[in-house]
Amino acid sequence: MSYSTEVIDRYWRAGYCHVMPLPKGSKSSPPKGYTGYGGAVPSRADCEAWIEGYPDGNVAVRLPGVPGDEYAVIGIDVDHYGDKSGAVTLAHAEKVWGALPPTVRSTSRGTGNPSGIRLYRVPAGVGFVTVLAFRELGLGHIEIIQWFHRYMVVSPSAHPSGGVYQWIDADGKVVDGPPSVESLPMLPDTWVEGLRAGARSSVTTSVADVPDILAGLPGGEPSAKVRGRLDEAMRDLRGRAGSRHDSTLRHVLALFRLAEQGAPGVPAALTALSLEWMQVMGPIRGVEAAQAEWNRMVCGQRGHDLLASTPSADPAAETADLLRLADDDVTVLPTEARFWTARPELERIQRQAHARVAAPWAVLGVALCRVAALIPITVELPAISGGPMQTNLLVALVGRPGEGKGVAGKVAKEMIPLNTTLVEETGGPGSGEGITRSYGHMEKVKEGSTVVGMGWVWRNPNHASLFWVDEVTQLKTVSARSGNTVVDVLRTAVTGGSLKVEYADPAKRNGCGDGTYRFAGVMCAQPTNLGWVMDDEDGGLPQRVLFFKVIDPTIPDLADPVPAFDLAWPETVYAGVFRFPSQIVAEIRAEQLSIRRYGAQGLDGHSTATRMKVAALLRVFHVLANPLEYAGRPDNHAELFDVTAEDWELAGVVMRHSDSVRAEVQAAIGSKAGRDNASRGKAEAERDLARAEHLERHSANQVEAKLRKVFDGGKEFTHRDVARLFDSSATGKAHRSAIPGVLVDMVGREVLAAVSRNRSGKAVYRLVE
Repeated sequence: MSYSTEVIDRYWRAGYCHVMPLPKGSKSSPPKGYTGYGGAVPSRADCEAWIEGYPDGNVAVRLPGVPGDEYAVIGIDVDHYGDKSGAVTLAHAEKVWGALPPTVRSTSRGTGNPSGIRLYRVPAGVGFVTVLAFRELGLGHIEIIQWFHRYMVVSPSAHPSGGVYQWIDADGKVVDGPPSVESLPMLPDTWVEGLRAGARSSVTTSVADVPDILAGLPGGEPSAKVRGRLDEAMRDLRGRAGSRHDSTLRHVLALFRLAEQGAPGVPAALTALSLEWMQVMGPIRGVEAAQAEWNRMVCGQRGHDLLASTPSADPAAETADLLRLADDDVTVLPTEARFWTARPELERIQRQAHARVAAPWAVLGVALCRVAALIPITVELPAISGGPMQTNLLVALVGRPGEGKGVAGKVAKEMIPLNTTLVEETGGPGSGEGITRSYGHMEKVKEGSTVVGMGWVWRNPNHASLFWVDEVTQLKTVSARSGNTVVDVLRTAVTGGSLKVEYADPAKRNGCGDGTYRFAGVMCAQPTNLGWVMDDEDGGLPQRVLFFKVIDPTIPDLADPVPAFDLAWPETVYAGVFRFPSQIVAEIRAEQLSIRRYGAQGLDGHSTATRMKVAALLRVFHVLANPLEYAGRPDNHAELFDVTAEDWELAGVVMRHSDSVRAEVQAAIGSKAGRDNASRGKAEAERDLARAEHLERHSANQVEAKLRKVFDGGKEFTHRDVARLFDSSATGKAHRSAIPGVLVDMVGREVLAAVSRNRSGKAVYRLVE
C-alpha cells in the first residue's frame, strides 16, 4: 500500500488532516507550499488530487498545531543507531523532567530499536525548541517535530534503505494504522516548560535590507546560545581553512534560526559579526564587494524562505540546506546524500558500489587514486602557497576484518580499468625502497661494449605507480624497526618530493627526483593498526592521508550494476596547470597566511593542499567520464584544468568525510591503548593497578577540593582556570589529567553547572550553591 485514498482517509479519521505524498521510497520533496510557517493547509480534495502524480508514493504527515487548530501535537524524534545515542539523551531528560507517559511511536527500525518519533498532545499555541540536547554532557540526537518544523514519514511508507515505517504502541507491538489524536497522552507540564522556546520572532519571507531585518528580531543582550554561535563564527572567520563565505553564511542563518526560536540578542551578534567580516574580508575582496557579499548573506531571499519552510530531516542536513543558498557563484552541495547525486559519475560510483555490496566512499577513495594515476607528471596544481604541487594521493580504507576493504578495491578496479603499459599496479612498498623500485631500475650504460656508468630506466612512460597494501600491519611492523624509512618515503611520495638516495653503490641509486613521478597508494587498515601513521603528526603524514570508511548503512538489499568507465588522458595534452576560481584562490591564500602567522590547528595544516588535490581529481574525473559533454570543443581540453567552485565544494564534502573517519581512527587508537595499558598493568601486578586507582582517586579528590575552595561564592571558571591551580610537577600533571573526569562527575552530581561558553568555545562552569 502507498499514498492512496484509503491511506488519506485513515489518517484524516484519526485527526491528521495534513496528509502529503512523497516520491516513492523517499523522505523528502513533498508538494511545495504546504510546509513550514507559511505553508498552506491542504483540503481533502487537495490531498486526493496529489495521488495521480505520486504513483507508489510515500506518505508524509504534518502534525496538528497550525494556528486555528484545536490542539497541537509534537513528535520527540529519537535517533539511536550508529554513532547516535538519542535514547541515552531521552533517559537523561526523564531524570530531569520526570518520566514520559507511554505512547506510540513511528519508526522504520523495528520494535527492537528505541529510535522513532514519539507523539504527545501539547497546549495549542506553545512554541518548542527544535532540538533536545544536553551539550555539556555530550548528549543529543533528538529533534522536536512540530507543525512548522519538519513532517513525519509514516506507515505504509518505505525507507530509502529498504525498511518499512510502522506504528508501534506503548507495549512495543506493531499496530495497524495511526493512533487517533484524541488518544495521545498529554506531554507533562515539566516537559512543556523544559522544551518551551519562549516568544518566537517572525523571520520575514519578504526581505528588504539589513536594518529592516535586524529591527524585526528580538533585541537585548545575546543569550548564551547566541554568544556561543557568535564565538564560533568569529573563530571560523579568522582562521577557517576553506570557504569563509560558506562558513559565515551558515552561522548567519543559524543566528536567524535562534531568533526564530525566541533567543535574544541576535541583532547585536549579527552587527558584531558584520564588523569582523569587513575587517577580515575587506582587504581580500575589496570593501564594496565584501559589504555587498555580507548584505546578500543577511538579506538573501532563499535563506529566509528556507527558514520559513520545513527544515531538513536532521540538523546536519538543515545546515547543508542553509549552505546551499549562497548567492554568489559558489554552488554548495555539502551533504553526503546530495554529494552522490551531484554528478552522474558520482552516482554511478554509488550505484555500482551498492550493486556489489560495497561502501561508496571506500570505492570513491580508490577511484580517486586510479584517476590520479592517469594524470601526467607534467600536470600540476598551482603555486598559490609555495611551489607547484603534484596530484599524488594516499588513501586509507578503514574497517575491521571482513567489512569490505578488498571488495571496495575490486569494485573500483572494475569501474576504472587502467592501461598497464602506462601505470604500474603493485603491492606494498616494503621497507620504503619498494616504492622507488616500482618506478624503474638502474642499468649499465654502454658505449659499444664498454660500460661507462649506470642510468635510470623508467618502467612506463607515465612514470606512474599505483600501490595497494592489503593490510598495513606489515607496514606497521616495518615502521617500528630502528632506522626504517617507510614513513619518510610515504610522506615524501605523497608530496611528490625527491626519493633519490645517493648510495655508494651506483646500482642502488634511482631517478625519482622532485616532481618526476606519479604516486597513488591505497592502504587497507583496521583502525587500531594506523597508530604508526597518526604518530607522524609532527612529520605531517596523517594530515596528507585521505581516510574512507568501508561500511555504509544505506546499502540497499538489491541494486542494479552499471557499466564501467572508459577513462583515458588525452594524448594531445602533455602539460598544464590546474586553474582555480579567483575567489577560492583568495580564500586559500588567506588561510595560508593565517597558518604562517598564527600556526595550524590540530591535523589541519595540510587540509587545504589535500582539498586542492581532491578538487582537481574530481574535475578530471568529471571531464573524462562525460566525453560527450565536452566533445568538439576547440580548446585542447582546457576544461580538464578549469577547477570549478562546485569541484571545490564537492572536495569539501570528501574532506569532511575523511576528517570524520580520521577522528574515529584516533578514538579507536586511544581506546585500544587504554585497554592495552590496563591489560599490561593487570598482568604485571594487581598491586600496581590498585595503587594507580588510588592515585587517580586521590587526584580527583584533590582537584575537587581545590576547585571548591578557590571558586566558591559563585565565581565562574573554565577547565584552563582549574588547570592553572596545579604546577608542572609529576603530581601536578596527574591532578591536571583528572580535571575532565572531575568536571563531568560534578556536573552529573549537580554540584557544578555549565552556564555558558567563552569566546574560545570552552565551557564556563559555576559551583551550585
